[in-house]
Amino acid sequence: MRRDGGRAARDARRLRLVHPVAVSPDTPGARRALAERYTAAVDQCVSATSTIEATAAALALPAGTREVFVAALHREIRWPAILEWQIEALASHMTVAELEALVAFVSTPAGMSALGKLAALNAEAAPVLAGELQRAIATALEEALRAADGSAAGSMTEGTRPSA
Repeated sequence: MRRDGGRAARDARRLRLVHPVAVSPDTPGARRALAERYTAAVDQCVSATSTIEATAAALALPAGTREVFVAALHREIRWPAILEWQIEALASHMTVAELEALVAFVSTPAGMSALGKLAALNAEAAPVLAGELQRAIATALEEALRAADGSAAGSMTEGTRPSA
């Protein structure tokens, strides 16, 4: 009879969830195959749709214009190129153990639900991030230009300064 009340088995299961053990060898081919399984399980177009819708809403386009804009984006986005990039990125940045865990997660109803919520969260965050990035770029560019002007003025000698 076990004295730990099954705690060792629970701890082992918990460790496998936190640190998955790869069943397949960690090879580039195994990584790519798992990345392909992940992308097949997750419809990237559905994920992107919420981002596109949020972008259109953030632009405050009139209703009729918004639908045309969204349709044009869907038509113009090169989905196969995005899918190939995602497969390559997953295969190069994740291990087989991580990809196996990711595929297992999205294979569950809770995993798919969480992934859908993350897509909606990212869609809501996209316009906020874009706005903040635009603001930060403007401020940083202004600062860099001021510094460049100051460096240029400071590097001139009296004899080379333009006369007023």
